[in-house]
Amino acid sequence: METPATSEPAQYPESVPGPTFTSLTLVLPAFNEAERIGPALDELFAYLDPPPADAEEPSADAASARASSALPARIRVLVVDDGSTDRTAHLVLDRAEASRPEAHRCRLEL
Repeated sequence: METPATSEPAQYPESVPGPTFTSLTLVLPAFNEAERIGPALDELFAYLDPPPADAEEPSADAASARASSALPARIRVLVVDDGSTDRTAHLVLDRAEASRPEAHRCRLEL
């Protein structure tokens, strides 16, 4: 944050902690998104729950891994299907059933 008069960053006392969160819920509205919901969820989960640093395959984006380390330990992704006439709901349900919440900090729901 910059102050307009000096264009220098604002200084905050070190004793003031930043906000801390124990959980996060992301709500994703979806209507007839069968073609896009899979890739969108893949990208979202790659950011929110990257593989550990000692995983066999390194994370494709180191910046994502660093940013996601600041996220809370529990993340819920709630997809709200608004009466889709395609397979949006089925694809999300299949993906949620296939995921193992005990192995990841993210949980997918419909």
